[in-house]
Amino acid sequence: MRKFPAPAKDAKPIKQLLEIPTLDYTVHEIHAGNAAVEMGQSGPYPTLAGLAPKTITGAWYVRASWWLDYPLVLWENG
Repeated sequence: MRKFPAPAKDAKPIKQLLEIPTLDYTVHEIHAGNAAVEMGQSGPYPTLAGLAPKTITGAWYVRASWWLDYPLVLWENG
């Protein structure tokens, strides 16, 4: 999802749902371990803290590389 401010004074913001395909995804290193997540208050997204997990049972740490292809617009408020 991406959102652009209104392009004109009386216009609505532009909202789009995108699919961005990944190409040549390569895992260089991976291992399991402990984790912590902090979801703080954000100015533009005040409800973001509601996405915080209830419990964390573990995590995967991955070092990878990939290329991003051109995005495909799946929906737009046009």
